[in-house]
Amino acid sequence: MAVRREQRVGFKEAKERVERYIAGQPALKKKMEKVVVNAQHTFTRWMIGFVLVAILVFMFVMWKRGI
Repeated sequence: MAVRREQRVGFKEAKERVERYIAGQPALKKKMEKVVVNAQHTFTRWMIGFVLVAILVFMFVMWKRGI
């Protein structure tokens, strides 16, 4: 968003500029890849936790109903 606002370009052009900049900075690219992997792992853990809680709630409701 900052690139779009400061350079007054559209979304596609701003995205391409950021990607070109990151591609030219190997250390930054590696760091960004680590951040993405970490975010994916965190999301996966949260989703597993959510599903487990949903299953437990479902089982509890079924138990209370006597089903």
